[in-house]
Amino acid sequence: IMYSLALQKGYTAASILDDSPVVFNIAGSESYRPVNYDNKFHGKVPLRYALANSYNIPAVRALNNIGVNNFIDFAAKMGISTWTDKSRYGLSLTLGGGEVTMVDMAEAFGVLANLGYKIPINYFQEIKNNNCNVLREMMPFKIKEIDPAIAYIISDILSDNFARISAFETGS
Repeated sequence: IMYSLALQKGYTAASILDDSPVVFNIAGSESYRPVNYDNKFHGKVPLRYALANSYNIPAVRALNNIGVNNFIDFAAKMGISTWTDKSRYGLSLTLGGGEVTMVDMAEAFGVLANLGYKIPINYFQEIKNNNCNVLREMMPFKIKEIDPAIAYIISDILSDNFARISAFETGS
């Protein structure tokens, strides 16, 4: 979700991100030193590889440039409803540092799958009485939340086996 916002803000899949040690000094809290799951640094990497390989440090650096509040607002448009108190969240939010519901995640990732359109999740399609008469029917609707090109690029990156080789090997 964060990289979707990054693309909207002018980043491209070819933008070079820095995956090197970094310390964020945040007033009123301990310094934040993000690390990658493999405890390695990968140097300068294109956004495509940073996302495809789930590198943490480039994601945190990008969020630092974009702004946590901007990310929260963007995520809310895509379907995340649980990040209501912006003061509770920091740069770790891009790495999963905020609680979300599975329904919210399904709706947000659905925006990517539906090429930028959010289709609010309905828990039923219709309600019938005991005589099979329809009492209520849900009519699906969709709302354009992001540029279809951005949704396509994110989906393309996430399905790019070559880009994922560093972390996930072939055939991932």
